[in-house]
Amino acid sequence: MDIKDYTNPLISVMIIIYDVEKYLHKCIESVLSQSYRNLEIILVVGESGDRCTRICREYEIKDSRITVIDGQNQGRGKARNAGLEHASGEFFVFMDGDDWMESHMIDMLFHMMIDNNLDIAMCNYIKTDVSGNTKVINDKTNNYCEIDGIEAVRRVWYAESFNISPWGKLFKRELWEEVRFLDYKHYDDVANMHRVYIKAQKIGYTSSYVGMYYLVRNDSATRMFEDEKLVVIEIADSIIAFAEREKPELKPAALAKAENLYFHILMQLPKKREYKKIKEMLKERIINYRKMVIKDRRIKKRLKIALYSSYIGINCPITLYRIVNRITER
Repeated sequence: MDIKDYTNPLISVMIIIYDVEKYLHKCIESVLSQSYRNLEIILVVGESGDRCTRICREYEIKDSRITVIDGQNQGRGKARNAGLEHASGEFFVFMDGDDWMESHMIDMLFHMMIDNNLDIAMCNYIKTDVSGNTKVINDKTNNYCEIDGIEAVRRVWYAESFNISPWGKLFKRELWEEVRFLDYKHYDDVANMHRVYIKAQKIGYTSSYVGMYYLVRNDSATRMFEDEKLVVIEIADSIIAFAEREKPELKPAALAKAENLYFHILMQLPKKREYKKIKEMLKERIINYRKMVIKDRRIKKRLKIALYSSYIGINCPITLYRIVNRITER
């Protein structure tokens, strides 16, 4: 069916829920209050030692559009896959259980998709914390742009325009027919989303419309180090391999993303003897690609500074990172 033939299709909204009792009502209510009504709302409850399951079951009784699925204490990737297996809509929307939507987001993205014959429609978002401080992430003056899948991958790897995560976007169902999230507890979006974007012929992004609110929590697992995060090294390596195998023109962006990920985990590693070999491996990878990446004009200033300072000594960017963090946390 041509996309312009759709009038009121079923849209599947998949919400991944991990210990977010304090924020869950706001998240679900933001979906229930959407101006676009023909929704299938799938609540996938993962590692939740709180009242999340009970809350979700109560909503399931109240609204026939809601289905609750047991995520069986698996990682976010498997939880999102459980949602995908149950989704029957023609279009997909993803959310995390501590975020929320503006009341017209789905309707706006759907009409943007129909009007412009898109495979993926994306909007801007606001980052907010538990104290209510907010920040619009991308410059709203850029307004609307269209790109193909290759450029979309390039932009997410260079951290340009829009974020890599699946939320804040409307996807055609067909993009996910042969794609599932890889089995990682962390960084499942980094490991996966390029495999979806690359399949799209046409992607539209508007920075002038803010549809999502992304909550940053101090207790969030994304902000704390644990050994499971070391998988990011494997993911960084796989990104380079993907570019070399599928789209060689993307290799510069892949190397830039990999270097960012190597630095990201290196700067989080605790100062303990058991991580010494891992640190040496990360340093070796950074040095191996440093000369190629540092010449790339599209890399962010932060990465460029980290790479240049690493010539003084690989511990130099780590020291700078910790100093900046201490200053910004005051």
